[in-house]
Amino acid sequence: MGVQGKPPVKPRTLSVRKEKYLERDDVDRLIKMAAKTGRHKHRDATMCLFAFRHGMRAHELVAMLEWQQFDFAQREVMILRCKRGHSCDHTMERDEIAALKKLGPKPYGPVFENERGGRMSENSYFKIVQRAGRLAGLGPHIQPHMLRHSCGYDMVNRGLPLRMIQDWLGHKNVQHTVEYTKLGAAPFRKVKMW
Repeated sequence: MGVQGKPPVKPRTLSVRKEKYLERDDVDRLIKMAAKTGRHKHRDATMCLFAFRHGMRAHELVAMLEWQQFDFAQREVMILRCKRGHSCDHTMERDEIAALKKLGPKPYGPVFENERGGRMSENSYFKIVQRAGRLAGLGPHIQPHMLRHSCGYDMVNRGLPLRMIQDWLGHKNVQHTVEYTKLGAAPFRKVKMW
């Protein structure tokens, strides 16, 4: 028995790790399902795509992202970070730009609006991600912050330098970024012990 009669803490198993992040193909399934359900399919899918690609927290996506942060000519967006994180310019891929332009860029205001044209709530975004994840067969535990973790995990698996991942996610302390290296075995696949 562990401390005070409690069983010892088990090591993190694959099933526990899977509750923190999604694999890239799972993210694709979630985005495709968001594009098929609800009244605002395109908006919902674009939110999920953008959150994953830029490792955005729910608050950063719905409360802080505004049209004036975009430079479509340069294919860049200023990602503002909360929790005293580092904000920086990110590049955007063509599919992101096309999806955003379909939403109808405005000179200013929130990118992701509710049905009344106001700023979307974090709770509404949570429900969108949870519904899409459940319908995609990913389970009932899916929530928006998993898209941020999935971004970090995916960048580590693609072999990107830790410092670059830290900047992309806006971490002030590299120790937060290092957590993503503990989530999977992909970085070790190139290591030959004998």
